Amino acid sequence: MSLNVHRRHLSTSQRALAAGALARRQRGGVSGHPAGLPLAPTQAQAARSAGVSERLVRDGAAVITHNDAEIIRAVANGELSVTAAAATIRASRSDRQAAAALFLAHRRSSASDSWLTPPWILERATACLGGIDGDVAAAPEHNVPANWHITAEDDALARPNWANADGSASRLWVNPPYGVGGRGPGDWTRRVVSEWESGTVAAALLLLPARPGAHWQQELARFPRLEFRGHLTFEPGEGNPARARWETGNRSEAPFASILVGVGLEPSDLHGHFSDVGVVFTAFLPETSA
Repeated sequence: MSLNVHRRHLSTSQRALAAGALARRQRGGVSGHPAGLPLAPTQAQAARSAGVSERLVRDGAAVITHNDAEIIRAVANGELSVTAAAATIRASRSDRQAAAALFLAHRRSSASDSWLTPPWILERATACLGGIDGDVAAAPEHNVPANWHITAEDDALARPNWANADGSASRLWVNPPYGVGGRGPGDWTRRVVSEWESGTVAAALLLLPARPGAHWQQELARFPRLEFRGHLTFEPGEGNPARARWETGNRSEAPFASILVGVGLEPSDLHGHFSDVGVVFTAFLPETSA
């Protein structure tokens, strides 16, 4: 707690998970409590220490108590909110097999590559970029207002470059698949940066899950990023198993936070178009002497 919770890179769910684990330690008066160790705090004390509500600490404790490594890892990695994880466990009425099935169904839905960017974000992105030339991770619906689209069948990563057809540098919208066999969107983010460095891409906006510990996000640290307040609501696209729930009105938020990274853009560009829905961050990069 002292080394990690009070550093600002941890999400609310991650702090709640840590606080729930801390509050579950044996309290004083129990035989076998190791001498010299501090007594475990109450849930209220752990909540205050972690800066979260008691309800979230109870959710964190429920996740720890259930002791499913896959669910715990998903919350710790920021892939699943502690509230969604606790709800999954409680809905199973302590039946481990039912809980695992519910969680895996949720993960399959979240890992689907077919999630459409909310229209209001695309409207602002178009203004921020001054128009979108290409959508390199396009859905079959072609919902992004771009001049050209590359779908999964076209395999954008196999293309020699992402310039416009006339050879001019493009302005890209990139909402890549998040799963990619568990590796995350690293192949896509590195490709965007490479294209920008070579001059075939003038600027790009990347909509990504917030995963501060991931190598690909750390590699993007030199570019300005917007951290959205709250969680976004993505519409399931064609072939997504969550589509049926969406059409019946079940339109819940994503279980993870999102960021918007501007490659080739200034922090003021992001701030000017998204400041009311998030906070813009830039890395401190001290000048080196020649």
